Amino acid sequence: FMTMLLFGGMGNFAGPLIGAAVISVLNESLQVLEEIKENDKGIYADIAQIQTSNILFEQGKTNEAIAILEKILDNQDINKKMRDMTAIKLASYKLDTAPKAEVEALLNPLAEENGSWSNIAKEMLAMLAIREGDLDTAKKLYGEILNTPELSDGLKLRIQDMLSVLDSANK
Repeated sequence: FMTMLLFGGMGNFAGPLIGAAVISVLNESLQVLEEIKENDKGIYADIAQIQTSNILFEQGKTNEAIAILEKILDNQDINKKMRDMTAIKLASYKLDTAPKAEVEALLNPLAEENGSWSNIAKEMLAMLAIREGDLDTAKKLYGEILNTPELSDGLKLRIQDMLSVLDSANK
């Protein structure tokens, strides 16, 4: 039975069965996370909130998930590193559709402080600049990332690729 289920031997029957199982697991996970949020304080409760938003995103409940992330950002009692990570996550969901100023408000503080989230914030700001048609700003931000000491090879290659694409777009 499991082989047929995993490898599609059950035709149209398997899809709904698997979908129902996934929904059940996600709902159970939400219940467990809610208990953690209610009974624990500190980092575990904070992580439970972020995981809850992840599940809500999976379920297509984007507005509910975003509301949780925004609540985390507004709560000064939550660890700053957790709020920074949440800002990146929230910006990633808003990058394609939210007003420029809204995304910049999430990312500029992280880009300016040159902390652990600085390069990803700058990379996302560069993508926002591209979305807005501001290729010069995108190139400037990518250049700042390239000048980061001890930049990983993977990030360096990705940034060089983006600069190459931008250069060819200007020709």
